[in-house]
Amino acid sequence: MNEQIFKDYSEQFDKIFGGTARAYGALALSHAETIFNIQLEAARAHSDIGIKRARAALELRTPEDVQAYIKDQQEVGREIGERVKSDAEKLVSLNQEFVQKARSLSEESAGNLNKAAKSNVRKATAKAAS
Repeated sequence: MNEQIFKDYSEQFDKIFGGTARAYGALALSHAETIFNIQLEAARAHSDIGIKRARAALELRTPEDVQAYIKDQQEVGREIGERVKSDAEKLVSLNQEFVQKARSLSEESAGNLNKAAKSNVRKATAKAAS
């Protein structure tokens, strides 16, 4: 009898809290990994641009080269600005998706808790009636 009660309690606990905690953990880890990859990709792109611009600066020989370099620098600045804007939009979208999925998990967990509570009330009522 006590074993069955413990088993039932363990199953309910896992269904209500354990499964939700694991699902949220997996969701959070996946989200962190995606953000990390976006940041890594952005860092790599910015590093590549910086190295490319440094190499171009080493090739400057004439005043015309300097003027062309400065003109290109403005274009590079515009491209970096667009890249930062694009990355920010990606992050906002990912965070909104994460919040929605986390909210869904919370609602599911609350529903499971409600079902378990109703089930326990029915069992207790049936047991008291017998």
